Amino acid sequence: KQWYQRRVRGLFPAVIQSIPLAVPLGVFLFLGFLSLSGLQFVKRFQMLFMSSKYFPDYSFTRKIRTGKIHMFTIIQFVMCVMMFGIKLSPVSPLFPICAIGVAIFRRYGMSRLFSQEEINELDPEESGSEDDSDHE
Repeated sequence: KQWYQRRVRGLFPAVIQSIPLAVPLGVFLFLGFLSLSGLQFVKRFQMLFMSSKYFPDYSFTRKIRTGKIHMFTIIQFVMCVMMFGIKLSPVSPLFPICAIGVAIFRRYGMSRLFSQEEINELDPEESGSEDDSDHE
């Protein structure tokens, strides 16, 4: 018996090549930007630049002092900048070691600065563990 391939091999690459690279990059950038609004870190980072009387009514703003919220956010921001700095530098092969270091610091270093209740509120294990009523 003779087998015939029924794939349309030449059509798909032609369609993909006709789409400008800026189109999928723009779509991915848009989707990434939309997903940022749901992150608690982004909300806390925005709160760094507003007065505490204008804070949104989230469970962590009711349960934790403003200074602790800001300190946690700044530590997370510094760790994020450090990770990106290592990723973009010539020592980027050390990135996995840096990621492990950040995880160890999150586990043991943060517990020295914050109580377990504060950590659970500011950095919940699961995204569904926050109250749904806390979101706009």
